[in-house]
Amino acid sequence: MLTRTAWTRPAQRAAAGARAMVDLASMDFLTVDDGGFFGYAPSARAVEADNEYPAEVECVIDRAGHNYRLVRSGSGQLVLGPAPGTVDMGWLRASWAQLQAQHPARYPLHRIVDEASDVQFLAMLFDVLQLAGDHPVPGGLWHVLLAGDDLRVESLRDASTLLFQQARPQDAVVRDPLGHDYRPEPKGHRILGFTTGRYILYTEQRRGRPADHATKRRGDGG
Repeated sequence: MLTRTAWTRPAQRAAAGARAMVDLASMDFLTVDDGGFFGYAPSARAVEADNEYPAEVECVIDRAGHNYRLVRSGSGQLVLGPAPGTVDMGWLRASWAQLQAQHPARYPLHRIVDEASDVQFLAMLFDVLQLAGDHPVPGGLWHVLLAGDDLRVESLRDASTLLFQQARPQDAVVRDPLGHDYRPEPKGHRILGFTTGRYILYTEQRRGRPADHATKRRGDGG
């Protein structure tokens, strides 16, 4: 992982701390653990419950970019403390790119981010980690568009299971519950004629690209 420098912007700490005095119970978060891995937490309580000591999570980031820390309460319980500042977005972008390159099976959703602003990038990161972690997303199901059928499943894991059952999974288009389309690319290692460590890499397709497949729903006929 990249060396952790410039976690917060010191000049913005006072302002960020004031803005962060909100009801944490109604918020969701991105986390970066002490191994450098990114995760999604649906609530402050989830962050507190998933860790055993303050240093186990290095960064807890809300949707506005405020960067919190876990601390011990007076009774010794882990709680989410005030945000001393904002996360450094340059570091976040570089760390995410490196993490996806080094751990593609763990972070298989690749969104288009080359022209994204910091606000858009952070929103994308929340989306991708929430979706890849199979957390419920308002808006419903995943769509696997293949051979004229629109097959609907509940999670990315289910979509991958379905695609591995197909002769040519790379011919499908996968649409997430938020409306983003991806081209699936099966991956794995060939050892003595067998494929091991199988996973699917999902690369977002740009808007306006000509459709390759019909998308009728199974059972609609025609």
